[in-house]
Amino acid sequence: MRKLLARWRNGVFLLLVFVLFLLPRLSGLGHYVTPDELIWVFRTVQFREAVLVRAWSDTLVSGHPGITTTWLGMLGISLQLWLRPESRLAYEWITHLAFFMPDNTAAFERLAVFLTSTRMLVAVVNSLGGTAVYLLVRRLWNYQTAWLAALLLALDPFTAGLSGILHVDALMTTFATLSLLTLLLAVDDVVMSRRWWVSTVSGVMAALAVLSKTPALLLVPIAGLVFVVMIGRAWRARNGRARQLVLSGFIWGMAALITILAAYPALWAGPGDVVRLLSGNAGRHIEEALRPSFFLGQVTYNHGPLFYPVVLLFRLSPVVLVGLIVGAALIWRQQRTPVGAGHKSILLLLWAVLYIGGITFAAKKFDRYALAVIPALIILAAVAWSRLAQMTPTIRRYWLPVLVGIQALYLV
Repeated sequence: MRKLLARWRNGVFLLLVFVLFLLPRLSGLGHYVTPDELIWVFRTVQFREAVLVRAWSDTLVSGHPGITTTWLGMLGISLQLWLRPESRLAYEWITHLAFFMPDNTAAFERLAVFLTSTRMLVAVVNSLGGTAVYLLVRRLWNYQTAWLAALLLALDPFTAGLSGILHVDALMTTFATLSLLTLLLAVDDVVMSRRWWVSTVSGVMAALAVLSKTPALLLVPIAGLVFVVMIGRAWRARNGRARQLVLSGFIWGMAALITILAAYPALWAGPGDVVRLLSGNAGRHIEEALRPSFFLGQVTYNHGPLFYPVVLLFRLSPVVLVGLIVGAALIWRQQRTPVGAGHKSILLLLWAVLYIGGITFAAKKFDRYALAVIPALIILAAVAWSRLAQMTPTIRRYWLPVLVGIQALYLV
C-alpha cells in the first residue's frame, strides 16, 4: 500500500511539473502570429498530402529539415479536421495553393485556422521534454539541482516563448538536451546493467534533434568523443567496462541512424535529393544572411563573432547569469572541474561552446538560433547554485524559493 501511495504521489508530482512547463508555453495561443509559423502550416499541409498518397519524394518540403515539426503539425491538423469538420474548407483551399507569399491575405486567414492545434502539440512535446529533463537531472545530480533546473527552465521566458510556436528551434533544443543528458547516463558507472536502453534513447533523441534542424549534427562528434574518452579510461583501468562501452556506442549510432531512416519519408524515395537540399540550405545560411537585422545600434547582414555571446547576456535570466559566474568562481577557487559535476558539467559546457562557435560561422544570425544551449547553461547554473547552498548554511534555507521567485518575476 505504501509503495502504491508513493507511486501515486510521484505521478501527481510529475503531472504538476508538466503543467508548470506547459502553461507558459500555451500563453501565446491566440495572441500573436510569428512570421515563419504560417509557412510551416503550409509545409505541413504539403507534407500531410504527400504522406496520405504515399508520394514520399514530395515530403521533402524544407531544408531544415523540420521533420519533427511537420509530423507534429500533421497530427495537429488531423485532430482538428476530426474534431472540427468545418475547418476542412480552409484545408482544401490550402491544398490548391501552389506557393505561399506573406502578402497573400487570403492564404494568411486560412493557414491561421490551423495555428492553434499545431502549436499545442509542439508545446506539449516540449513540456514533456522539460519534465524528462527534471527526471534526468535528478538522476545525474540530486533533487535540489533538479528542482532548481526544472523551475528555471520552465519559467525561462526565451525558452517558453519559442517552445510554444510551430517552428524547429525549440524542438531541436528539447531533443538535443535529452540526448546529452541520457548520454551522460549511458556512460555513468551506476547504470551499467541498463546501458543499452539508455544509449538507445540518447541516439533516438539525437536523431530527432537532427530531424528538427541540421545544426544538431554536432551531437554526433560530441557523442563519439564521449565514448572514445570513456572507453580509453576503462581500457587503462582494465575494469572490464571497455567492451560494454563500445557496444553502447554502437547502439547509440544504430539507434540514431534507424530513427532518421524511419522518420524521414523523403529518404525512402531519393536520399540524394535530401542530401542536396539539406547541404544547399546549410550552405546558404553560412554564406548569406538573406535579410538584415538590428544589433548594437546597426542594421546589417552579418554582425560578426560577438553576436551570440552578447545575445546570451541579454537572453539568459539574471539568476542563470549569476549562477554561471558562481560556478566559474567555484572552479577558480578550487582549481579543478566544477564541484560535484565532473564530466557531467564538462559535457554540457562543451556542447554550449562548440554549438555557439559553430553557428557563429554562419552569416545568417538570429537570437533564437542560440536557444539550443540555454537548457545546458540553466542546468550548469543550477549545479553551481546547489553547490553554493551546500557550502553556505546561512542561505541554505531560502535559496531555492528566492531564486525561483526572481525567475518568475523575470518571466512576468
